Order: sequence, then C-alpha cells, then structure tokens
Amino acid sequence: MECKRLERYLSRYLEGELEGELKDKVEEHLARCSSCARKLHRLEAITGILRGLGPVEPPENFVSLLSEKLQKETL
Repeated sequence: MECKRLERYLSRYLEGELEGELKDKVEEHLARCSSCARKLHRLEAITGILRGLGPVEPPENFVSLLSEKLQKETL
C-alpha cells in the first residue's frame, strides 16, 4: 500500500472501523513506514485533545445571529 492511499484510511483505522485484509494492509504499512506511523500518532494525539474538550454551548441568540449574518452575505 502506498502512503497516499494509506492516508485515506488512518481515521477509520484509528476508530477501529477497518477489518480483514484492509486492516492487515494498513498495519503492515504502518509497521514499515515511520512517516505514516508518525502521522497516525499525531492523529491519535489530536483526537485525544478534541475528545477532552467537551461539548460547546452556543449563545442563546446563535440562530438569530447566524440568520442575520447569512442575510447580509447573500445581499
């Protein structure tokens, strides 16, 4: 598997969504390609940080502010 192709599968691999031969090919590539393995580790770190942030509550007037902004931009 080439690095460019592997990049398409990293997120799915990290989430445990790959199975069978495809999962095996990704793991084989990661075992021999330090560049792609580093990409996976960075993605793992980013995912961990994002999961730790918790939910974000929009302001009460979010919908009206958004609607107003959209109306201004479409004029």
